[in-house]
Amino acid sequence: MKRRFANYINGNMQILHLDEEFFKGELCFIDIEDERKAQYVTNGIHEVCYIARGYRWLIAYPYKENYVMTVVYDDKKEIVEWYFDVALNTGTIDNIPYEDDLYLDMVITPEGEEIVLDEDELLEAYNSKEIGDRELKLAYDVLDIIEERYACDFEYLKEFTDRLCAYYSTLETVK
Repeated sequence: MKRRFANYINGNMQILHLDEEFFKGELCFIDIEDERKAQYVTNGIHEVCYIARGYRWLIAYPYKENYVMTVVYDDKKEIVEWYFDVALNTGTIDNIPYEDDLYLDMVITPEGEEIVLDEDELLEAYNSKEIGDRELKLAYDVLDIIEERYACDFEYLKEFTDRLCAYYSTLETVK
């Protein structure tokens, strides 16, 4: 299991602690401004660009939840994908949010398709005793929550994302 901090991606990062009825947690916006070569990944269905100049990431770390939601926007501010990381834990250190990645992920495309990723990594970690029964069950339970809350209600996901994105102008840059 690896701990990943919000600032693992190179860009101008802004962070906001949000305590609203619809979301309580940390929001991070990362603007990719450098001249790096565009990076692509296959999400299980399509090859998508997820990092390039002008791209923006919104990363939401909800409190008391075991997942992190990353929304990737292209240089036209259109959503490329929603990427959900199942996490054993989330928190902050020195005001930078982090997650303890629990391998299992879900992508939701702009067309509403859902794709489960890295189940093989989860099962490999379980079979090698890196994680136990409790963590395996947690990963699948959280995946069910993500599917029910977001994939099965795609209109809610889009509205929720728009509400989070509206906070962009209130954020401070973190160097």
